[in-house]
Amino acid sequence: KTEYFDHVRQVLQQLNFGPPLVSDADLEAYAVPRDWPVKPLLFLGAGWQPVEQQPDAGLKWRWMGQEAELRLYNPLDQPVAATIKLSAASYKQPRPLHLTLDGADAGTLSIAPDQPTTYQVRLLVQPGEHSLMLHANAEPDPGRQNTPISVRVFQITSDFR
Repeated sequence: KTEYFDHVRQVLQQLNFGPPLVSDADLEAYAVPRDWPVKPLLFLGAGWQPVEQQPDAGLKWRWMGQEAELRLYNPLDQPVAATIKLSAASYKQPRPLHLTLDGADAGTLSIAPDQPTTYQVRLLVQPGEHSLMLHANAEPDPGRQNTPISVRVFQITSDFR
Protein backbone atom coordinates (compact mmCIF):
# COMPACT_ATOMS: atom_id res chain seq x y z
CA LYS A 1 0.00 0.00 0.00
CA THR A 2 2.77 2.45 0.90
CA GLU A 3 4.63 1.72 -2.34
CA TYR A 4 1.43 2.22 -4.38
CA PHE A 5 0.67 5.62 -2.80
CA ASP A 6 4.30 6.73 -3.18
CA HIS A 7 3.89 6.02 -6.91
CA VAL A 8 0.58 7.94 -7.00
CA ARG A 9 2.23 10.92 -5.32
CA GLN A 10 5.03 10.89 -7.92
CA VAL A 11 2.48 10.90 -10.74
CA LEU A 12 0.55 13.75 -9.11
CA GLN A 13 3.77 15.73 -8.78
CA GLN A 14 4.55 15.15 -12.49
CA LEU A 15 1.06 16.41 -13.33
CA ASN A 16 1.66 19.61 -11.28
CA PHE A 17 -1.04 18.94 -8.71
CA GLY A 18 0.83 20.65 -5.91
CA PRO A 19 0.53 19.65 -2.25
CA PRO A 20 -2.60 17.91 -0.92
CA LEU A 21 -5.43 20.10 0.38
CA VAL A 22 -6.07 17.56 3.15
CA SER A 23 -3.75 14.84 4.33
CA ASP A 24 -3.90 12.38 7.21
CA ALA A 25 -3.13 8.69 7.78
CA ASP A 26 -6.20 7.59 5.76
CA LEU A 27 -6.82 10.28 3.13
CA GLU A 28 -5.10 12.71 0.80
CA ALA A 29 -7.19 15.10 -1.30
CA TYR A 30 -5.81 17.22 -4.14
CA ALA A 31 -7.31 20.06 -6.18
CA VAL A 32 -7.46 19.46 -9.91
CA PRO A 33 -5.42 22.18 -11.66
CA ARG A 34 -7.70 24.97 -12.93
CA ASP A 35 -6.00 25.07 -16.32
CA TRP A 36 -7.05 21.48 -17.12
CA PRO A 37 -9.78 21.32 -19.76
CA VAL A 38 -13.18 20.00 -18.73
CA LYS A 39 -13.85 16.88 -20.80
CA PRO A 40 -15.39 13.41 -20.54
CA LEU A 41 -13.33 10.53 -19.19
CA LEU A 42 -13.29 6.77 -18.79
CA PHE A 43 -11.77 4.78 -15.92
CA LEU A 44 -11.81 1.24 -14.52
CA GLY A 45 -14.56 0.26 -12.12
CA ALA A 46 -15.08 -2.99 -10.22
CA GLY A 47 -14.28 -6.50 -11.41
CA TRP A 48 -10.73 -6.14 -12.71
CA GLN A 49 -7.97 -8.39 -11.43
CA PRO A 50 -4.48 -7.03 -10.60
CA VAL A 51 -2.09 -6.00 -13.39
CA GLU A 52 0.06 -8.83 -14.76
CA GLN A 53 2.94 -8.56 -17.16
CA GLN A 54 5.26 -10.39 -19.49
CA PRO A 55 8.36 -8.16 -19.30
CA ASP A 56 10.30 -9.83 -22.12
CA ALA A 57 7.41 -9.10 -24.53
CA GLY A 58 6.59 -5.68 -23.07
CA LEU A 59 3.00 -6.74 -22.37
CA LYS A 60 0.76 -5.81 -19.43
CA TRP A 61 -2.85 -6.82 -18.91
CA ARG A 62 -5.72 -7.32 -16.48
CA TRP A 63 -8.06 -10.29 -16.48
CA MET A 64 -11.75 -9.98 -15.86
CA GLY A 65 -13.93 -12.74 -14.44
CA GLN A 66 -17.64 -12.99 -15.25
CA GLU A 67 -17.96 -9.19 -15.45
CA ALA A 68 -15.98 -6.00 -15.13
CA GLU A 69 -16.95 -2.35 -15.20
CA LEU A 70 -15.77 0.70 -17.08
CA ARG A 71 -16.97 4.00 -15.62
CA LEU A 72 -17.69 6.94 -17.92
CA TYR A 73 -18.21 10.52 -16.84
CA ASN A 74 -19.47 13.29 -19.13
CA PRO A 75 -19.21 16.67 -17.33
CA LEU A 76 -20.61 18.57 -20.32
CA ASP A 77 -24.20 19.78 -20.80
CA GLN A 78 -24.72 17.77 -23.98
CA PRO A 79 -24.24 14.15 -25.07
CA VAL A 80 -20.91 13.18 -26.61
CA ALA A 81 -19.98 10.39 -28.99
CA ALA A 82 -17.44 8.03 -27.46
CA THR A 83 -15.19 5.61 -29.29
CA ILE A 84 -13.72 3.01 -26.93
CA LYS A 85 -10.97 0.72 -28.16
CA LEU A 86 -10.08 -2.48 -26.30
CA SER A 87 -7.02 -4.56 -27.02
CA ALA A 88 -8.07 -7.94 -25.66
CA ALA A 89 -7.79 -11.74 -25.90
CA SER A 90 -10.06 -14.40 -24.44
CA TYR A 91 -9.13 -17.34 -22.21
CA LYS A 92 -8.64 -20.62 -24.15
CA GLN A 93 -11.45 -20.13 -26.71
CA PRO A 94 -13.43 -17.39 -28.50
CA ARG A 95 -15.86 -15.71 -26.11
CA PRO A 96 -18.70 -13.28 -26.67
CA LEU A 97 -18.23 -10.13 -24.62
CA HIS A 98 -21.62 -8.54 -23.95
CA LEU A 99 -21.72 -4.83 -23.15
CA THR A 100 -24.43 -2.96 -21.27
CA LEU A 101 -24.49 0.80 -20.73
CA ASP A 102 -26.48 1.66 -17.60
CA GLY A 103 -28.25 -1.69 -17.93
CA ALA A 104 -29.21 -1.29 -21.62
CA ASP A 105 -27.74 -3.51 -24.34
CA ALA A 106 -24.72 -1.84 -25.96
CA GLY A 107 -23.62 -4.68 -28.25
CA THR A 108 -21.52 -7.81 -28.28
CA LEU A 109 -17.92 -8.36 -29.34
CA SER A 110 -16.50 -11.75 -30.27
CA ILE A 111 -13.14 -11.90 -28.47
CA ALA A 112 -10.54 -14.22 -29.99
CA PRO A 113 -8.05 -16.18 -27.84
CA ASP A 114 -4.26 -15.92 -27.70
CA GLN A 115 -3.02 -12.75 -29.43
CA PRO A 116 -4.35 -9.31 -28.45
CA THR A 117 -6.79 -7.93 -31.00
CA THR A 118 -8.20 -4.39 -31.02
CA TYR A 119 -11.98 -4.05 -30.86
CA GLN A 120 -13.94 -0.82 -31.16
CA VAL A 121 -17.22 0.26 -29.56
CA ARG A 122 -19.11 3.49 -30.30
CA LEU A 123 -21.53 4.92 -27.75
CA LEU A 124 -23.49 8.10 -27.16
CA VAL A 125 -22.71 9.22 -23.61
CA GLN A 126 -25.28 11.47 -21.97
CA PRO A 127 -24.21 14.06 -19.35
CA GLY A 128 -23.37 12.57 -15.96
CA GLU A 129 -21.94 9.29 -14.64
CA HIS A 130 -22.41 5.98 -16.44
CA SER A 131 -21.52 2.32 -16.04
CA LEU A 132 -20.39 0.24 -19.02
CA MET A 133 -20.48 -3.39 -17.90
CA LEU A 134 -18.53 -6.09 -19.74
CA HIS A 135 -19.99 -9.61 -19.37
CA ALA A 136 -18.36 -12.87 -20.52
CA ASN A 137 -18.60 -16.51 -19.52
CA ALA A 138 -15.69 -17.25 -17.19
CA GLU A 139 -14.07 -20.53 -16.28
CA PRO A 140 -11.70 -21.50 -13.48
CA ASP A 141 -7.99 -21.29 -14.25
CA PRO A 142 -5.97 -23.97 -12.41
CA GLY A 143 -2.89 -21.73 -12.64
CA ARG A 144 -4.71 -19.08 -10.57
CA GLN A 145 -6.07 -21.27 -7.78
CA ASN A 146 -9.18 -21.84 -9.95
CA THR A 147 -10.05 -18.14 -10.08
CA PRO A 148 -12.61 -17.72 -12.90
CA ILE A 149 -11.30 -15.69 -15.85
CA SER A 150 -12.71 -14.85 -19.27
CA VAL A 151 -11.02 -11.97 -21.11
CA ARG A 152 -7.72 -10.22 -20.58
CA VAL A 153 -7.48 -6.59 -21.58
CA PHE A 154 -4.13 -5.18 -22.62
CA GLN A 155 -5.19 -1.62 -23.35
CA ILE A 156 -8.28 0.58 -23.23
CA THR A 157 -8.42 3.96 -24.95
CA SER A 158 -11.29 6.39 -25.30
CA ASP A 159 -11.97 9.29 -27.65
CA PHE A 160 -14.86 11.68 -26.95
CA ARG A 161 -16.17 14.05 -29.62
